[in-house]
Amino acid sequence: MNDTELPDTEHPPGPRTVAAVDWTWRTRLADALSPIGARLGDGGPPRVDVDVFGLTNYRRCPGFESEPFVWNARLARRSLGLTALTELPHVEYRCDRALDRAEAAQTGRSLGEWLEDLPSGGYRAVRAEATTWLAAAVGAVGLGQVATLAWESPPGRFDWKAPGTPLVVSARLEGGTADHRRATDLGLIRLTERAHDTQFERAEAGWLAVLHATRFGVAPTRVIVLDLRQGRRRTHRVTEDLLDRGIEIITSAAAAAVERALNDRHDPALLTPGRHCSYCARRSVCPQALHEPPG
Repeated sequence: MNDTELPDTEHPPGPRTVAAVDWTWRTRLADALSPIGARLGDGGPPRVDVDVFGLTNYRRCPGFESEPFVWNARLARRSLGLTALTELPHVEYRCDRALDRAEAAQTGRSLGEWLEDLPSGGYRAVRAEATTWLAAAVGAVGLGQVATLAWESPPGRFDWKAPGTPLVVSARLEGGTADHRRATDLGLIRLTERAHDTQFERAEAGWLAVLHATRFGVAPTRVIVLDLRQGRRRTHRVTEDLLDRGIEIITSAAAAAVERALNDRHDPALLTPGRHCSYCARRSVCPQALHEPPG
């Protein structure tokens, strides 16, 4: 793992190469989840929805009584809504206004305003990442195309992390497709003052890498953690061991979620309130709900 200051990477990448698609990790994850999903049966086919963010949230709050508590977090590019984006030709950013309003309601200011308060190193990190990704995207689809880039995430998540792929496989663009180029880096943007925990961070890197591999059929080469408070980055090389550990984390979270759904859902003592209460659909009826998220 490397801990280095972020370079200024504003040059387009080299010629694109074809990525070998391999669904092995999707199969392995499905096999690991199959016996867990079978417990939910109800006469239907075994199924566990692999929404990594929802599954990890189960470990904090198993407080649901019907459908498993999950939310969607598609790995798009919400973090690119910055001033740097408007400086690039032939690219137009279409912000998610509903999400912007939700963010403002959570923190009293927009994400852009929050980022303006970052030290220069942190802002430079985001700018460099945005410019690198857009250079790849625009280069793939040709000048004159309009790229619609949006990050979709639950309100209040930006103060924790924002995962995404600077060089993605088959990114959805208007007028074309950005093909996989060279190695794929999976970005994990950290926005808080929380102390750095290498073991915890590497565990996060593992299940994010598995999510990417099961979605695109191409495992990322590295998971790069951008520390915006310090303007530094830490790099985790994606290995088979890291991916195996990622599957273990996902399946253990799913197993705990199903166990609690079947046996413990009426025990308020098992509910763990926290920031996630602010966007939980069961907040109004949960006996342990925290109605004022911690600062």
